[in-house]
Order: sequence, then structure tokens, then C-alpha cells
Amino acid sequence: MRVFKPFFRLFAGHPWRQGGAVFVVVAALYGWLQAQLSFRDPDSFYHAGLTLLTGHLGPIREFPWLPFTTLSQAFADQHFLYHLLLIPFIHFFDPLSGLRVATVLLGATAVTTFFLITRLLRLRHGWAFALILATSADLMFRLNLAKASALAITLLLLGFICALFGRRWLLFLIAWLYVWAHGSWPLLPFAVLVVAVVQSSVIFFRTPIDVRLSSRLKTALYSSESRQSWLAAALTSLGTIGGLIVNPFFPANLEFFWYQTIQVALVGLADKVDVGIEWYPYALSDLIRQNGVVFVLLGIVIALAVGVSIVGRRAWRSKVSDYGRNLVPLLTVGVISFALLVLTLKSRRHVEFLIPFALLLTAIEFDRLVRRVDLRRLISLLFSKKKRLGQVVAGYIIFTLLFLPIRDIFLVSKSLRTNTYNWSRFAAVGDWMRLHVPPESVIFNGDWADFPVLFYRFPEGRYIIGLDAGFLYLHDQARYDEWRLISAGQVSENVGERIEKFFGAHYVLVRQDQEPLLQSVEADSTLLPVYEDDEVRVFMRLESDFDL
Repeated sequence: MRVFKPFFRLFAGHPWRQGGAVFVVVAALYGWLQAQLSFRDPDSFYHAGLTLLTGHLGPIREFPWLPFTTLSQAFADQHFLYHLLLIPFIHFFDPLSGLRVATVLLGATAVTTFFLITRLLRLRHGWAFALILATSADLMFRLNLAKASALAITLLLLGFICALFGRRWLLFLIAWLYVWAHGSWPLLPFAVLVVAVVQSSVIFFRTPIDVRLSSRLKTALYSSESRQSWLAAALTSLGTIGGLIVNPFFPANLEFFWYQTIQVALVGLADKVDVGIEWYPYALSDLIRQNGVVFVLLGIVIALAVGVSIVGRRAWRSKVSDYGRNLVPLLTVGVISFALLVLTLKSRRHVEFLIPFALLLTAIEFDRLVRRVDLRRLISLLFSKKKRLGQVVAGYIIFTLLFLPIRDIFLVSKSLRTNTYNWSRFAAVGDWMRLHVPPESVIFNGDWADFPVLFYRFPEGRYIIGLDAGFLYLHDQARYDEWRLISAGQVSENVGERIEKFFGAHYVLVRQDQEPLLQSVEADSTLLPVYEDDEVRVFMRLESDFDL
């Protein structure tokens, strides 16, 4: 261990050095995970394409690329701030490489923000909790999808810590920017409201019970700490409203968020349309298995707390240091974590917010326990008659905490390289369409997940469905039902006529692996094959007058 002492002395007592080290280590890890010329999520191509358009044209206020969806009548770039941040990266690199570099840096920034919060709360071993966060399977996977998740997590964590420390005007700004950055912006006003409620509740229950109820309520609501918290909640709401109204996409963004945040995200359409896996429920057993190290740590902390209640004061330190300092953060993070758990069980995409708060809850309670309890004495008391068992349990815990992050790193690496979208995807057909398909032609696509790549390759085209199947379903259920039947190959006759009748499309793009659709299209004599490669085939209606 003496070999490592100079290394530890270099960083001990220097939070900015520690934060820099955390950033570099996480960036190196995520850079390794990103070392392939492919994306795991097709939406990455959409972000690259919209960033290119935003850089050239400014805010994209209309979305003609999906004319049969709600986006054609009410569009807002809900990731506008994210796309602005991407512009320098796609300027200095090519668009897809720039997006990958930005993904690495933003992911490392999110984890480093978590670390700085542990420092501001004066939690012990914050660097270790930050590295555990960075290697938690679900979060590691989500942060490496080349999407806006890392920016949203960073803003939510920053807003939360500003609420705890009363940085009201900075919180106002963060709330404003959050609306411009990600559709999860309602989480921040909720988190700040929880801070205010918990702060007032703690003051209420700390007031002696012999004081009149009205006086206790008055004290809880009008104390300086409560006033600060409620003012922060009010300013957060104002910042959120400001971000919605003083917005490049106002007033269309209000209708857009009604569809996106309420109809799709909150109400959910998984029982009506085919949606991405992130919108489906997350079984609790799967959640725990996928994020084993986080829940193992939480279980350890709970077990230690139970152990303290069993042995009582015998395990206490002779001098308890500042034990009650983080009570409000503990209760606040606990409530937020529970709410996020409920949301995650309903829709697994919220796991990217649950994991940081669940781990922060663990870190706070661990710090409180260490300040009050001598852990060695506690363990010796619990296993006084079974020392060997205690050694086995301790060894198993240490092995688990070391093994799980390593396992998760390789599992996520494998997942990011499985079922991927190569950077060359649809490049050839995109080049062909630029030469042979007139601009603004409607092209029937049989898979909504193909749209982001087609949008990036051939933005001059118009498509049937994309980004989320719910946008087509909410706009025109009859059209969605027709699209579903055709794309599933369940229409055996007059496919071309029905495609033209319902969608006005003279071109049909079919992937080679979409066999049912491909068979029904090939059986229609009015659909002429005009292009084919290893990925796709393109057909054109014979009745059209378009030039080949």
C-alpha cells in the first residue's frame, strides 16, 4: 500500500483534482465504449441531422419530414440546447464522429457533477460512489447512446443541489435551460418542491410538541430555511414557465409537450402501438439485476442501519461528528428516489434518473452512519460469536463490489456492439435518392426506427412514421392502422394503390430483412423495383410520372 500513498496524497484534500481525475477516468472508459463506427440507437442519426440543419438554418420550427404525424402541426425541438452544444463538435469533426466525442464528454460531465455534489454535501468517498455510478449498467448504457440523457442528468443534479443550498437565481436559470434541453424538464420543479416540503416538515417535527399546532405550522412555513426553499420552488416554476414561453418554438411547443410529455411519456401508448423498449415497464427483479452494484450498496447500508438498531449505543463513536447535518438531503433524495422508482417501473427510460438519486441516497446514509458508528466495532459486535462468518460475509461483499462493475463494463460494451446501426447505414440508398427521387417526395417506410437514418441520409424526402409510432397514432389512428397492416405484410392485394391512396407515396423503401412486407410489395405488379443493395430495396409506382 505504501506505493500508492504518494498518489493518494496528490488528491487528498483537493476536490478539484479529484473531480478532474474522475472526469478523465470516466471519459477514458466511455471513449473505449464508443470505439466503434456504429450507434446503438438510431435516434443518434436524428440528432446529427437536426444539429446540421440547426447550424445552417437556425431553430427548426416546422417538421415537414413526417407529414402524417402530430409533428407536422406542432413541432418543437425538445433537445434544442443539446443540439446547440453539438454544433461545435460537428463543425470540427464530421457529424457522426463529433456526436461520439460529445457523447463521451457529456457523459463524463454528468458523472463528475454527481461527484461534486458529494463534495458539496461533504460525503466521504465521493470519488468511489462516482465511479460506481459511471459503471452502473443501465446508466452506463444510457449515457453512451449518443442522446441528450447526459445533459438532462447534469441539469437535474445541478438544479437539485442549487435548491438545497439556496442558489435561487442560478436555479431559475437552470430551470429555464432545462426546458430547452430535454423533455424531462418537469422533474426539476418536482424535485425542488420536494426539497421545500421536506425542509418545512423537518422544522415542523423538530418544534416541541407542547407548542400549539398553529405556532408549529407558522414556524415550519415562515422560518428562514423554509422561506428560502419555497422561494426556490417559486423561482424554479417561473424559470420553467419562462423556458416554455420565451422559447424559439412557442406556442407550438405547448402542444408538442402535450403529446410528448403527457400522452406518450406519462399516459403511455405501449398497449396501443409499437414503441421503443424504453417505454415499456421495468420489472423490479430486472432493475435490481441490471444495476446490482447500486442495490447491493443500498442493501449494505440498510443492513448496517439495522445492525446499529440491534447493538444500540455500544457501536457508537465516542464523539459523534455532525450526524444530523444531512437529514434534509437524505429525506429529500429518498422521496425523489421513490418517485423515480415508480416512474421507472412504469417506463424503463426513467432509470437514467433513478440510478444517480438512488446512489446519492446510499452515499448520504453511509456518510451519516460512518459519522455516528464505528463500523469495525459494529461488525465485531454483530459477529462476536461467529467471526469466521463475518470474515466470509465481508469478503463476499468486497468481491461483489469489485466484480459487478467489471462485469457491467463488459456487458455494456457487448450490448453497444450488438444490433447496432453502422455509420454507413443507408448511405448508398441515400446517395441514390438524391439523384433520382424528387425533393419532398413521400417515401413509404415500413419501420418507424428507420426514419432517423433516412432523415440524416436524405432530408429532402418525406416519410410516413418516425421518432415514435405514437405521433402517427395520435394524429390519425386510421392511417396508423393502415400503415401497421401494410408494413406487417398483411395486405396481399393492391399494396401500391393503398399506399398511394392513404399516404400519397410513390416510393416504397423496404429493408431486405422485412420479408413479409417485401413479399407483398413484390407481388404487386404496379410497384417497379428501381434500386437494390445489401440493405434495402426501393420500389416506385408505375403510374407516377417521376423520372428514374
